[in-house]
Amino acid sequence: KPSIVVPLSQSKPSIVVPLSQSKPSIVVPLSQSKPSIVVPLSQSKPSIVVPLSQSKPSIVVPLSQSKPSIVVPLSQSKPSIVVPLSQSKPSIVVPLSQSKPSIVVPLSQSKPSIVVPLSQSKPSIVVPLSQSKPSIVVPLSQSKPSIVVPLSQSKPSIVVPLSQSKPSIVVPLSQSKPSIVVPLSQSKPSIVVPLSQSKPSIVVPLSQSKPSIVVPLSQSKHSIVVPLSQSKPSIVVPFIIVVY
Repeated sequence: KPSIVVPLSQSKPSIVVPLSQSKPSIVVPLSQSKPSIVVPLSQSKPSIVVPLSQSKPSIVVPLSQSKPSIVVPLSQSKPSIVVPLSQSKPSIVVPLSQSKPSIVVPLSQSKPSIVVPLSQSKPSIVVPLSQSKPSIVVPLSQSKPSIVVPLSQSKPSIVVPLSQSKPSIVVPLSQSKPSIVVPLSQSKPSIVVPLSQSKPSIVVPLSQSKPSIVVPLSQSKHSIVVPLSQSKPSIVVPFIIVVY
C-alpha cells in the first residue's frame, strides 16, 4: 500500500510505496501546520506527533486506530484542554517553552505525575500516561529553590539541579528516604538534610575539590567530619527544614 511522507523542506506531501506495510500511521513533520498520514514498514498501529511550529494541539484519528491520542507541541504559549473519544480522566503536559502547563487528555490515564520543563522558573504538574503516582522534578534553569508538597507524601527529599547555585526542596510521593545529588556545575558543596537519616554522610561531586557534609534532622548532637582534601576537621551542626 502507498504511504504519504512529508519532508521538512517540502510544502506538499509525496506518495511513496513501502515494501511490507499493513496499516498506516500518522506523523507530523516539523515545518507542517497540519499532520499528514505516513505508512512505515511493518507497523500495526499508527502514532501521532505534534510539530514544533504548531500553536495548538490537533486531534488525529488514523485509519486503523480506534482511539485517538493527543500530544502538546513545544512552542505552545497557552494551555489547551482537549478531550478525546474514550477518555475517562485528563492529563497535563508541559512543553519546553511554556510558562504554564497545558491540560491534555490522553488515553487510559489513571493518575497524574509532576514534571518541570527546562525553561520554567517554577515547577508545574504534568500527567503522563499509565502512571499511578506523581513525581516531582526540578528544572535545569531554576535560580532559587522551590518547595513543593504533593498529595500523599510522608517525608520530603532534596534534589539539586544542574545549573542551580542552591539546592531546591522537592517532595515526591511514596518515598521513605531521600537521595542526595550534587550538580555538575556547582563549585561548592550543598548541605542537604534528609528526614529519616540517623548519621551524616559525605558525598564528593565530580567538579568539586572538597567533599560536602550532610547532617540529618534526627541527629541530636553535632558531628565532626574530616573531608578528603582538608587538613583539619570541620564541625557541622544539624538544623531543621520546615516545609509548608
